[in-house]
Amino acid sequence: MPPAMWKIKDLCRYLGVSKRWVHERTRRREIPSYRFGTSLRFDPEEIRAWRAKFHHPPEENTSREGAPGRR
Repeated sequence: MPPAMWKIKDLCRYLGVSKRWVHERTRRREIPSYRFGTSLRFDPEEIRAWRAKFHHPPEENTSREGAPGRR
């Protein structure tokens, strides 16, 4: 059975953003979503894949000990 579709409140909780932010991004078609009448739904797998596109691993610290600005 496929995972249940998320409602706006579920997506807000997952991303840590406001409903207003979600509505704006769906209006701009920046977030993958489905509209059923006036209801918005989000596929959890699609959201995870969309979010992964924005993940940037931390850069390795290449500064030497004693470099300016470090203590």
